[in-house]
Amino acid sequence: MTNEGGLQNRGKDKIALGVYGRENELATIAEAVDELILNNRYVCLEVSGDAGTGKTFLIKNSLGEIPAIRVFYATFGPDAEARPYSVVNDFFDQLVSFLKERKSDAELSIWHTSLKELIKELPSEILNSIPFISELTLSNNRSQSKKVNPGSLKSILENFYIDLAKSIFLEVDFKIALVLDNVQFYEEKSMQLLFKIFRGASQPLMIVLSGRPGRWQEHRREMLSGFLSENTVSVSVHLGPFNVGQIAGFIVYLLGGKRVLRLDDLSLLFFETTAGNVNTLYETVLRLKEEGALIFDTELDSWQWSIESGRFDQKLSIVSVFMQKFEELDERSKEVLFFASCLLKNINPVLVAKLTPFDLSSATQILSYCNEKGFLDVDLINTQYGNESRSNYHFSSDEVAAAIKGSMPDRKSQQYHRNIVNYFLTRNAIGISDRDVLDGAYHLMHSKDIESTTEEKKAYLMLYTKAANQSRLLTSFEQGYLFIEIAKPFAESLLWTKDRTILSEYYKEAYQLARLTNNRLSADEFMRVASENLDADSKYEISFQKMVLDIQLGLLNDGLQTGVKLLNELGLKVGAKASQLTVIMEFLKAKRLLGKTTIEKIYDMPEVKDIRLERIFQVIFWLFRASQYLAPELNGVLALKQLQLTLKHGTNAESWSGLMAYGVIIGVGMNDYKTAYDYAHLGGRLADKYGNRSGKVEFGRAIYHPFRNSLMETISMYENSKAKQCREGDYLGAAEATVNESLTYFSLGGSLNKVLDRVNENYEFCSRVSALDFTDFQRMLSLKLNCMMSGSLSKEDAFELNKIIKASEFKMIHSVETVLNLIEAFLKQEYEAAYKIIKEGRKLVNNLTGLYFKSEFAFYEVLTCLALSATGKGSLSMRRKVNQSVSKFEKWTKSAPDNYQHKLELIKGAVHLLDSNLDQASLSFQKALKLGLKQDNFIVQAYALRGMGRIEGMRGAKDREEEFLISSCDQLREWGLQWK
Repeated sequence: MTNEGGLQNRGKDKIALGVYGRENELATIAEAVDELILNNRYVCLEVSGDAGTGKTFLIKNSLGEIPAIRVFYATFGPDAEARPYSVVNDFFDQLVSFLKERKSDAELSIWHTSLKELIKELPSEILNSIPFISELTLSNNRSQSKKVNPGSLKSILENFYIDLAKSIFLEVDFKIALVLDNVQFYEEKSMQLLFKIFRGASQPLMIVLSGRPGRWQEHRREMLSGFLSENTVSVSVHLGPFNVGQIAGFIVYLLGGKRVLRLDDLSLLFFETTAGNVNTLYETVLRLKEEGALIFDTELDSWQWSIESGRFDQKLSIVSVFMQKFEELDERSKEVLFFASCLLKNINPVLVAKLTPFDLSSATQILSYCNEKGFLDVDLINTQYGNESRSNYHFSSDEVAAAIKGSMPDRKSQQYHRNIVNYFLTRNAIGISDRDVLDGAYHLMHSKDIESTTEEKKAYLMLYTKAANQSRLLTSFEQGYLFIEIAKPFAESLLWTKDRTILSEYYKEAYQLARLTNNRLSADEFMRVASENLDADSKYEISFQKMVLDIQLGLLNDGLQTGVKLLNELGLKVGAKASQLTVIMEFLKAKRLLGKTTIEKIYDMPEVKDIRLERIFQVIFWLFRASQYLAPELNGVLALKQLQLTLKHGTNAESWSGLMAYGVIIGVGMNDYKTAYDYAHLGGRLADKYGNRSGKVEFGRAIYHPFRNSLMETISMYENSKAKQCREGDYLGAAEATVNESLTYFSLGGSLNKVLDRVNENYEFCSRVSALDFTDFQRMLSLKLNCMMSGSLSKEDAFELNKIIKASEFKMIHSVETVLNLIEAFLKQEYEAAYKIIKEGRKLVNNLTGLYFKSEFAFYEVLTCLALSATGKGSLSMRRKVNQSVSKFEKWTKSAPDNYQHKLELIKGAVHLLDSNLDQASLSFQKALKLGLKQDNFIVQAYALRGMGRIEGMRGAKDREEEFLISSCDQLREWGLQWK
């Protein structure tokens, strides 16, 4: 007899043991592969089953050897929530590494160049949280730090990953399969993002989810339901335990296909003790063979077994089997596995040799032995970062790793974790790498009871602060705040030290995360401690953060108050409120400073280097975001003061806004469009000079563009501004662009149905990005348009509209509502009511920043005055207003004929008609009709036809008058007025 029979070798056939008895499942997966390769369809494959059922081996056996498919592996760990997007980074590590292996240096250089624009748009904070980007050799193209809305970071980061994936997929000529293992530990952000990448791939690919059954399966179905189509296949495979019959076949397979005596009894015993778990069966058979309980009889050519009573009194599991094996290991192997259970990933000989008593040769030997014994498996993933060698291992079972760690004295476990932290902190001359930050913080959390020196406390406080920062940038606010809370004792113990740099960084991060997690009392306490203990620069930075967060989170009044206080502390005296008189005074100061300075001299001024002025400009930039909604006059004062500072000291990347605002004020207040355009355009040139191509700059360009150019052209500019600001994470700015876009559509005079469609689209966008004021604005505009088109509103809609108007502090809502009320009254020929709106609403309309929409007020004002005069209810003051308006429109038309010529001709025709100059009136109305048709402006066409009808009536041609009036009503109905 012998125990050296045909037992299958672990290293050679462990894959086979994972797929034995899974013929049906293999066939199902093979069909899914055919769908990917032959039918060119997207495939989502779900492989579920309890631990030890052979999921990973089934996947590797079915996918790993197909030449047309490149398989990439990523694994969720038990600590996935503490390491957001780590699985995504592992995936991209492999993608980038694979591309580098396949492409020449010249080809890589071309690809890198194509990515520069994509990466340049990202805030540096985001780039720093994606360490593998440095492999793209684009570090010199990183953008400057931007203050990004924390609620927008997730979208920025995910858009980048999606675009990068598309860029990489375009470079490959094979099918991609992404295998996500241990999905029961899934981290939601990564899972959602990988499905978005899956959905947006330029060519079909396969995503494989493998894990124990759980809520991830339902979540997977929810994510997949969003894009199931004829070109997408979803396949599910579940691996259950073996039944008694399968166990019998498996035993025979493991024992080399030889006969086993009393096989039925042995199979039943194994079923009762292992519950049919594949890995537990394998380990049990191996152990019985090693113990001599399974012996091969060469004479009988069969296996005999003899299991003593009580051997299997208790049910076996992976953990119980392996922990029994663990106790029988030598001390050296135990020590290495203790260390490995703390490290969890990237277990390799170099790290073991550096952080345990063993040299490299011994570490290599021991890890290989632990692999043979089944405790460790060789990694399927080779990432570019974190690996000290290619011989990386991971535990074959997370439960076994946890059990080994739990059997270790707590002090020893904490010391290993502390050794790993210190290694991360010191292995690079420049300090801990970005990739190691979250791992380092994780290990530091598990060594919190070990005493630290003052210098160590400083290092650990900085590590926790960096981890909190990375978590915030990855939108894991709760995880970031947890790091802040754990680090608090370190910060408090260091308050007496002279070094305030680390403390400053900690309290700035702490304040932000406390606010973002709605821990307002903690945020106030962090602010108090910082104010009492930190220097002036740190206090300023935290107050600046408070202002930015208030504005980004919609607390505009709070942000406004903080910003005004900061400006006064910086030496720029401003009040929280301003009047039109204040704006005029500041405008005159700016004009005086300009003197005879030419635009080119301003452009050539030196860059400002004064830190105080830079801070003032930063605060003003953010205050614009609050003041333009709540206090338009203050917005003008801030812009003019910024221009004054620019003229006194020099320019920088933010000087553009002051010059653009100055130009708009000239345009609005003085009707001098040429000068207005020149100064506003200078702001755009300065933005270009300093490389500021942000969406906010594009928004500014769109506002002054109609001074000289077609209003229609600004539609694409607002769209571009919106897209850029979305990309930059400035969703508030993007929502603001939709306001001007909606007004532009209306001002162009095209179909009201199309205007309403765009307004409703913009309403949906503002709702999605939680821009509450702008959501209310778009809803108000939608309701008012519906009222204008149908002639009235339902009680429910009227109630909603009234509620919005009464509750809102957003001045734009009240200003635009006034203009729309005027237009509605005019269209209904309620001229006296229209004139009352004009007199009472003029101040509100002066707050409008969109010059072209403000001109709508001027247009309907002059038409109202002419209509009242035509009915004998006019006055001399009205006639003076008409003459002034004609002069104003003539001046505007000279600068931007596409925007005003058709309206000017309509006004002239009405004036000539009032004066009974019928021939001149007819000529003007004909011009207005022709230009209105060219501009696709229904309202100008309709009223030109009406004027021509009145001329025919005054000439006695009543039939012709009626024809023109019918045509006019037809135009108004085509515009969208259903009640005409």
